[in-house]
Amino acid sequence: MASGLSLTRGSTAVFPDEVLYRTVVGSLQYVTITRPDICFAVNKVCQFMQTPYIEHWKVVKRILSLRSGSGNSSGSKACREKLRRDRLNDRFLELGSVLDPGRPAKTDKAVILSDVVRKLCQLREEAQKLRESKEKLQKKINDLKAEKNELRDEKQRLKSERDNIERQVKAVNSQSGFRPRPPTLAATPFPVPGQVLGSKMVSFIGYPGVSMWQFLPPASVDTSQDHVLRPPVA
Repeated sequence: MASGLSLTRGSTAVFPDEVLYRTVVGSLQYVTITRPDICFAVNKVCQFMQTPYIEHWKVVKRILSLRSGSGNSSGSKACREKLRRDRLNDRFLELGSVLDPGRPAKTDKAVILSDVVRKLCQLREEAQKLRESKEKLQKKINDLKAEKNELRDEKQRLKSERDNIERQVKAVNSQSGFRPRPPTLAATPFPVPGQVLGSKMVSFIGYPGVSMWQFLPPASVDTSQDHVLRPPVA
């Protein structure tokens, strides 16, 4: 164990068998009499006797492997098998702590595996629901994009129509600016109904009670040149 390594509480799940931890660590305290090289490591794990965690138990097993000498040599097949089983048990403990955080870790491998299968099925169902919701959202996004494109095209069309109308209005205004004003007619008094101009009486169309002669143009009322323009038939 490195001298700079620090052990903390709460980094992993709580070790389920506190009695086993205290028994093993208490036995290691007697071993330090003949093995002073493990005093530092034993002192560290002794600080967590009240509430040991899985991480602390791993350190204890490492101390035991150093004490038996299996950590410095390849060892026999039985030693390697024991180390493999220990690593497998550690993995199961970690897996149990991940499945049920905040609770004591389970030691039964069958229970842990059943929990893993149940958790995987649950995660698979959630992944399927998320995939379906993603497809629905993607479809809505595509519909919104299509609607956005339609609105953009409609906006461009309305803008072009507005520009055309503005150009037409400008063209009409520019043409009306150069158009000459119509000449104003001199105000000539219209004859009263029944007035004789020259040798003829003014003829006009009227309605009972309404005099229509005043709405006739002055050229139609003037009869002074009728003998020239319309000579009498011989």
